[in-house]
Amino acid sequence: MTSSPPLVTVLVPAFNAARYIDETLESARTQTISDLEILVIDDGSKDETSDLIRRWQEKDLRIRLISQANGGVSSARNRGLREAKGRYIAFLDSDDLWSPDKLEAQLNVFDQTSAGLVHTGVEDMDANGQPCPPAEPWGRAEGRVFGNLLKANFICCSSVMVKAELIQPPHPGFAIGRLSEDWLLWGELSTRCTFGFVDRPLVRYRVHPAGTSRNLPAMLEAELMCRKDLLQLARQVGSPTEIKTAQAGLFRAYCHAAKHALKRRRRAEAWMHWRQAITLMPPTLSAFSRLASVLAKLMLPTWDQE
Repeated sequence: MTSSPPLVTVLVPAFNAARYIDETLESARTQTISDLEILVIDDGSKDETSDLIRRWQEKDLRIRLISQANGGVSSARNRGLREAKGRYIAFLDSDDLWSPDKLEAQLNVFDQTSAGLVHTGVEDMDANGQPCPPAEPWGRAEGRVFGNLLKANFICCSSVMVKAELIQPPHPGFAIGRLSEDWLLWGELSTRCTFGFVDRPLVRYRVHPAGTSRNLPAMLEAELMCRKDLLQLARQVGSPTEIKTAQAGLFRAYCHAAKHALKRRRRAEAWMHWRQAITLMPPTLSAFSRLASVLAKLMLPTWDQE
């Protein structure tokens, strides 16, 4: 006799996650709802991650290890989406934590509304699990949130539960080889369904500031790529106001990228970003001031580009 599919599939992408994976899986398996499967996708870890997950499998039959060659977090999540059997999909990064009633609270929102995706409040913590202030505030928007997402990615991936039918194949899932891959996906989903929100901090998100600063150039490039895609999406399905919002966001990103290129003494790159920004400049005094400040720095006596 075959067992019925689980209500919720929890997807945990893991790469060299041995330091935190025990605590993370404990927070998933001790949820107040038990009708779960927990898929841990080991993305080619070189540490003890897979051994630790196998020990968890012996304790809890709802946990299943899926191993693959290293392909990045998007590849791991997409592999989980292909394997998932639940009616709902919940994402949990391998170093984040859930409050015990996180999934139950989200299911209540699904029962009471027509939302296709539900996210929750988030509390940031440092590498040692101590609370720390967020670098940017997490958002609380619900309903039609496409316009909100055109301004910034305010949704923590570990807070998301989504109806499986909206995100599983043939839907392509997360973009491969991209940072900010979740932002683009939330934006696309927000054009097809409303979002719900649980106004309680049911997720503890682990912040690794050293890694963030080291990857700043890559993150800036990822933001530019994502905002370009969001602008294209807005032009396809958005309102005139949403198109303007997307253009303004891309304008600010180009200005930021130009300033950062100057700090790295990449003058040609800075000029390229500035020229892109000027084609998108909103007709506001603040936008003109932002663009002029970058131009002033570009016009100063310079150094070799590289």
